[in-house]
Amino acid sequence: MKKYIWSFILLGCTIACDKDCLKKMTDDCDMHNLKIIDPKCIDLSKYTIRQDTSFQYGYSTCIKSILGKGEIQWTANNSIRKLIGGYYLSFSNYSDSTWRDLEYWAFLREVILIRIDKLNISKKFITNETQYKNDTSLNYGLYNKNFDDFFGEAKWEIDISKQSYLSINKIDTLNSNDIIVSGEYDLNFRLTKQSVDPKFQYEEIIRFRCGQFKVKLF
Repeated sequence: MKKYIWSFILLGCTIACDKDCLKKMTDDCDMHNLKIIDPKCIDLSKYTIRQDTSFQYGYSTCIKSILGKGEIQWTANNSIRKLIGGYYLSFSNYSDSTWRDLEYWAFLREVILIRIDKLNISKKFITNETQYKNDTSLNYGLYNKNFDDFFGEAKWEIDISKQSYLSINKIDTLNSNDIIVSGEYDLNFRLTKQSVDPKFQYEEIIRFRCGQFKVKLF
């Protein structure tokens, strides 16, 4: 009887731990105790960013989360530009950051692109490109993973079954030419194009949460 009682207690503790771990991977923004559960998960590889202040990109950090696989602190250079059709905010990182006067895309590894309609202080909900094509007033996002100089080896779109957003919290005008934009984001992506290389098989669902960015408008 005692054996069954202890088995029941241990089972209850395991369930509680699973719930706590799940809650941590969905709610907690503390980046000091992130864990990699599956060390073979290639989507939890870390890349580098440009630290050179002469390089005209801002900086962003967030938690890259894959349920059941683990989490890492994710960093990227980011930029925002006004183009035809809206403002485009990009997040990028690299396999090597020492390149100069070279084709940077050979080192480009991860790219998130967010299109927003207006540059104003607000919380902007993000959808996928398909819905945007049906209604161009919507905001949409994409995520690409590159290998060597093969752009778009794997692709993800916003998972519309979950809520994704980008909040612009502050817009500072330093002078007539310099506008600094800062804010937060939480983005959920679903795989739409898998790598053709069987050695590089990417995760179906990826979340970038607790994101913060600060960037200069070009």
